Amino acid sequence: MKNLILLTTFLTTTAFSQIVNLDGCNENPTISARSSCLKSSVESLLYNEFVSVLDSLKMKNGAIKNVKMTVFIDQIGNLYIEDLQTEDSVLKNATIRVIRSIKPLQSYKNHLGEMLYDEFTIDMNFSNPEKSTDSNSFSENKIEEKPNDNTQKEPEDQPFAVIEQVPKYPGCFQETNLELKKCMSDNIKTVIHKNFNTILAGSLGLNGLQRITVIFKINKKGYVTGIRARAPHPILEKEAIRVVKLLPKMIPGKQKGKEVGVIYSLPIVFRVNEDNKAEKKRKRKKRHNKNN
Repeated sequence: MKNLILLTTFLTTTAFSQIVNLDGCNENPTISARSSCLKSSVESLLYNEFVSVLDSLKMKNGAIKNVKMTVFIDQIGNLYIEDLQTEDSVLKNATIRVIRSIKPLQSYKNHLGEMLYDEFTIDMNFSNPEKSTDSNSFSENKIEEKPNDNTQKEPEDQPFAVIEQVPKYPGCFQETNLELKKCMSDNIKTVIHKNFNTILAGSLGLNGLQRITVIFKINKKGYVTGIRARAPHPILEKEAIRVVKLLPKMIPGKQKGKEVGVIYSLPIVFRVNEDNKAEKKRKRKKRHNKNN
């Protein structure tokens, strides 16, 4: 292999605030399905990181920049980049940051118990994304009245519940909409479970059951955009948005045979263990009295 870069040993230097856990892809039944899941997840991470450095890229309207590389995963889950190709140093650095943010994967074994290696190629064109409000502000969708005319319009964004052809989550190969919806929802829950930092709520002084509502769009290209969240605390809203950005690129949904944006509503519910919190408070008080 040429230009092989081992990345997992540099995790402590990453600019990401938390490490990304993609072990949910290991739950796929075949190595090819796992590879598809990992590739789509990395593409989504790259897209969001490229959006975050858009000002530094200084891209003109209509400009397209390309990143191409092979990601190699050895038998014990270490990630490597092979032959990273891009003419833009900002995109190159952003790409390395993304791969460094991924936690080393658990080994993937076949039915004989043999540990398998994996690799996939990313060949990604990036252009100015559609405008969206990726912030922690939350507002309900409003239906605007539009004048009637006879011109044929593009299908508008559709709710996940009524979309004719549901977006396909990587590794979901079911045939019916109902089965695909369940597969997608189960996989989204896995990503949230493995990456959401529930400890934050306790550190913020919150007690009991915590409910966070997140709404986002899977756009016409399959990327997750327009993320909005409502939570008991702004820090939890930011954490929910951070985790939802980890969702992989998907095959876009379709309405009337055309690719459309699909609106998805996601509840995140967890409980702060009040007993543990009270115990920690007692220990702090005991230490304080001892020191005095």
